[in-house]
Amino acid sequence: MRLGLDIPFFTQLINRNRRSRLRSVMRGYRILKESNRLGLVRKMMGEVSTRRLSRLGDSVSRLIYGAGLAEAELITRQYLVGHTADLNKLKLSQVLLYSLATKSPVVHPLPWEWQKVLIHHGFTVATGRCSLAFAGFVGMLWVLGMLRIATQILAYLRGLVWPSPGGPRHYAYFFGVTKNNLPQSRHEGVSYDIFSWYARWGGRVRPLESLRHGVRDVEDSSTCGLRVEFMPRPIPQIGTLAGTCRFVMWAIRAIGISSFDLVRGRWWNALMLSEASLAARVRYQEVETLPKDCLFNNACGVYRPLWTYEAERRGARITFCAFSTNNTWIWWSEGAYHSKVSYEWELMSWPLYLAWGKEHAAFIRMAVGHAPAIEIAGPLWYGDSAVELPKLPMRSVAVFDIQPHRSSFHHSRCPPSRFAEPEAVDQFLADIYAVLRESGCTIVHKRKRNIGNLLHPKYAALVRRLLQATGYIAVEADTSALRVIEGCEAVISMPFTSTALYGRHLGKPSIYYYPNSLIQKDDSAATGIPVVCGRDELRDWALGVFGPLTE
Repeated sequence: MRLGLDIPFFTQLINRNRRSRLRSVMRGYRILKESNRLGLVRKMMGEVSTRRLSRLGDSVSRLIYGAGLAEAELITRQYLVGHTADLNKLKLSQVLLYSLATKSPVVHPLPWEWQKVLIHHGFTVATGRCSLAFAGFVGMLWVLGMLRIATQILAYLRGLVWPSPGGPRHYAYFFGVTKNNLPQSRHEGVSYDIFSWYARWGGRVRPLESLRHGVRDVEDSSTCGLRVEFMPRPIPQIGTLAGTCRFVMWAIRAIGISSFDLVRGRWWNALMLSEASLAARVRYQEVETLPKDCLFNNACGVYRPLWTYEAERRGARITFCAFSTNNTWIWWSEGAYHSKVSYEWELMSWPLYLAWGKEHAAFIRMAVGHAPAIEIAGPLWYGDSAVELPKLPMRSVAVFDIQPHRSSFHHSRCPPSRFAEPEAVDQFLADIYAVLRESGCTIVHKRKRNIGNLLHPKYAALVRRLLQATGYIAVEADTSALRVIEGCEAVISMPFTSTALYGRHLGKPSIYYYPNSLIQKDDSAATGIPVVCGRDELRDWALGVFGPLTE
């Protein structure tokens, strides 16, 4: 009974501490905003992620890194950025904002080279605690590696007792997908999802029998004659005695080397043991059971898995589908807002990138910073919904915004997306509704995605008011933008999202709209699509497309 009384107390204490920390993070944001230094934290994250781990040198183990040995430092840095340092989850930015607000030292699991970056820029860093936290991370991942090795060996032994059917043949595997990225069962039309696009794409790997994914609790389906099936692991368990014996011999040596190096302070071989075990599984697996194409996308982060180097060497294609075209900086009328592209692109090392068009390919080439292999694949389908669209009236205009987040989340993204601030997005919708109703148009509004309780309350209230108004239709967020655009006569998008490119591809009048004149109209990010600023210009555009409203 006493334990039950204590649990609410500790829960309240934890929640109180979490709220207190969040308030400090928001206070740190305000400090930077008032001093016109919003780019500081983002700059730190960029410098940290691009600072080379100089200690690796020639001390990386070929046994651990295998086919990725030549890129060992970059692979390790990608892994730290995407996992250990949690840069992609914004945790470092929150730690820095908290430090600015409370004047307390930075405590975060960072290697020594990255701690020096923060110290150089004036942050107080608790070097001892940071190093201890980092050592804890490395140790945890080293233990995970040994557990993963043991799991692989036990899986083979279990297979001797309960044999399973042979591994799949001739399949492509999709990473970073969710339920709405799968083919949707609809009464009419095409499902505009990435699987259906790939099945139709002339550049796909052939021959193929199936497209596979890791999305649980969905029924298998098919598209364009290819099965779409669930597969929990992209790489099957090793199925032969010879392969398993080679894996066991590798594991004994890898655990020994990583243990010895960990004692000597060479943490990288221990850090990557878990990833190396997956790479070893690919190395000793029957080549016929490996995927023919491994497709990653923007949701997968910057880390190119170590095992993909082994898969590529054994004949698999490793493909990065660049779904998003809204990655470059925005030029404001008073000068450049972002001084460079996001640091994530500079770290990428995929063998093949799929781009929407020549402008997108040029951006990828510039952002990645070397000479990547790029294939122009046209507008990429992403996801769709099984929900049918309502019958859309004449003069319908597809409207796509970028829904704003709550301040507590928005402020932790430094610098936050300036053109997606709540006031700007609310004005975007209000202007479009007011102007297009003058032309007798119906606004068909689709939000980018469902973000749950992260949605800004003022924006949510505005959408609720519009739902009660005439001439406004809200579309399920998971619905494909292509399907919405097909049923409309024109397209309005917030800068500089890919929906405007869909509109141009379908031959519909398509513009980027922003409520004020901060955005430069000749910004290369617009890729030739007109940029309209303010109600007067929007009104002129609507008259040009639809003409005056006649009774």
